[in-house]
Amino acid sequence: MTHFDFGSKARSYDSYYDDPVGQMVDRLEKAAVARRLPDAEPGQTLLEVGSGTGHWSEWFAGKGYNVTGVDITPEMVEIAEEKRLSKGIADIRYLVGDGSDLQFPSDYFDVGAAITVLEFASDPEKVISELARIVKPDGRLIVCVLQSNSYLDRKQRRGEYLHHSGIHFFSKPELEGILKSYGDVMVTRCLFAPPVAEAIDKADRIEAKGLERGWKIGNFMVAEVRL
Repeated sequence: MTHFDFGSKARSYDSYYDDPVGQMVDRLEKAAVARRLPDAEPGQTLLEVGSGTGHWSEWFAGKGYNVTGVDITPEMVEIAEEKRLSKGIADIRYLVGDGSDLQFPSDYFDVGAAITVLEFASDPEKVISELARIVKPDGRLIVCVLQSNSYLDRKQRRGEYLHHSGIHFFSKPELEGILKSYGDVMVTRCLFAPPVAEAIDKADRIEAKGLERGWKIGNFMVAEVRL
């Protein structure tokens, strides 16, 4: 599914959220996803591909979903399970698996989610095909990616984006093209403020203005597909 080495980064991965910039990014991204994903109805299930250390899986569980997280990196799954046990979260299970070959029956989950996963996938179309396959016909997909020509994309092209190098940033038409055969696609751009310390105090104002005016410069895109 990916040629990136996440195993060596697993133990330090969550340190990003200890930083005020990481916390700002996390808050704005989750606010954007919340606008597309309602709280769960009783018994609703969600499969997260590329669940990593469980950061988003925990948030989905907090919205009431019974969550299954799948990640190809055993070290990430180990940490996610450690966190789940330490916090006593009952509504999540974590499995090692490949997002391009999911070991679940078709039409099994209510929601399929992939948060900043396609950027690292060897075959993004296959990941989405599998995610759509295991979601019920009346379910939905939530797919989030980093946008091309954004602050982060330009930073990577200058060789300054140190979290990961060589990742693929998506344009809105490219993302819509991957998703459109599965249902109606709704894409929202967000995270308009650059993820730097100087922007923290004004990030909410920038975000509100960007959403109101439909700016095209957001670093993050949230796509919802109704199957």
